[in-house]
Amino acid sequence: MRGQTQSRLTQGVKFRVCSLLLAVVLITATGGASVPARVDGKTNEIGLVNCRLTVHFLKESDGERMHREGWLPKEQKLATFPPYGPGSASLLIWVFACEHVEIDRTPIGPAMLSLTGIQIEDRLAHSLSPTHWDNYLVWAHTDNGALKRVMQAAKLPTFSVPDMRLSWRAPGGFTTVAVPWRESPFELSVRGRVNDEPHLHDNTFQHGDRPGIGPRLELVIDPLVPRDKFCIPQIQPDCMSVSTKPDSLMDRFLGTATYFLGADHQPISKARVKVVTY
Repeated sequence: MRGQTQSRLTQGVKFRVCSLLLAVVLITATGGASVPARVDGKTNEIGLVNCRLTVHFLKESDGERMHREGWLPKEQKLATFPPYGPGSASLLIWVFACEHVEIDRTPIGPAMLSLTGIQIEDRLAHSLSPTHWDNYLVWAHTDNGALKRVMQAAKLPTFSVPDMRLSWRAPGGFTTVAVPWRESPFELSVRGRVNDEPHLHDNTFQHGDRPGIGPRLELVIDPLVPRDKFCIPQIQPDCMSVSTKPDSLMDRFLGTATYFLGADHQPISKARVKVVTY
């Protein structure tokens, strides 16, 4: 279990209330810049149906650590989320648990998918809302073999974890996730209490050292996502956690990052994903 959990929460309390209010406004924003044309290769269309979704946002004050330690290629530029302050990095962990998944209209059964990333400047470089962030994909995990093969074929760093599980709003109100990845197991929890407004998602998870060019996952959730519940640890202590094995990959990746915001979404009826091979 991760030893820095308590210290993250303690450090998070230092955020000012005005930053929290700004963050909530930005999270619910749905605007974005126009998307420039790209040269793409093969594309696989993935449909996600009846999904639960959690998202953990963390702030790394020493953003350049991502470059120094090799988590982010030097060619990829960090994007700055204003409440985090200059020189910081936005780290995030998304987890989907879907009852039905299709690849190019072929059913492949249920699936879980986790995405660990870093916010970068890309096609929506000046979009401030996490609903439209572009991210560098550090790694992905899934319990579905067909989904893993499609993502690996696109050269996206994807690992098989057959025993992934998500328990949605179990007794006590926490949604919990377990990803028993052999190389670096981790667990997540979130209990949201602040209602969000319905919103869209248009996010990318890119991999490689060529900004805007390379294999990527494009995620669109449209129509509107039902209300989710925010977890704000600065005013709701112990409402979110990331537990890791000491000195494991995930532990080293998170480093000194502090908790900033968690989200526990209501069931999502459908989402569209493109897996693009450049």
